[in-house]
Amino acid sequence: MTTFQFPSTEFPALPTIALESPDQWEPMDVGTALLAIGRTVPAGLFRPNVCVTMERFAGVLDIAGPADAVIAKFASLDEFAEVGRELLTVSGFDAFRMEGGFHSTEAGTIFQAVYLVCVVQGGFTDVVQAVASCTASETDTMVPEIRSILTSIQVSRGEVISH
Repeated sequence: MTTFQFPSTEFPALPTIALESPDQWEPMDVGTALLAIGRTVPAGLFRPNVCVTMERFAGVLDIAGPADAVIAKFASLDEFAEVGRELLTVSGFDAFRMEGGFHSTEAGTIFQAVYLVCVVQGGFTDVVQAVASCTASETDTMVPEIRSILTSIQVSRGEVISH
């Protein structure tokens, strides 16, 4: 009988993720997020937030595929206007950043910034996605703050446990 486990050499642990935020930010419960924080705001107002998710793919991917998916998703949004995009390196891994604004029926115009980080380990690629959002009326104060949070992201390979 053979025992398989996660994490292991064959099935690497998921990457670890860390963000730094100003004191006015606190944890949020977001079902699909591994890590989510929001700025403290009065009740009834849109809450600026940063949500981090991850998706694991079999095989080795480069940043181009996930970046193209983000570009296509942004382009499909109502009244989307791109602010900028770039390829970069985060914690030694290939990464991509894109920012823009779009119209939301629920919240009006939203500014959103996305960071993608590709972590290749073993026969897998883990794509870490950090998405920061605020309303257009908050961009003067919130964009520098959410950019600061996103640029603080630290990603590392998960610990491998051998059996």
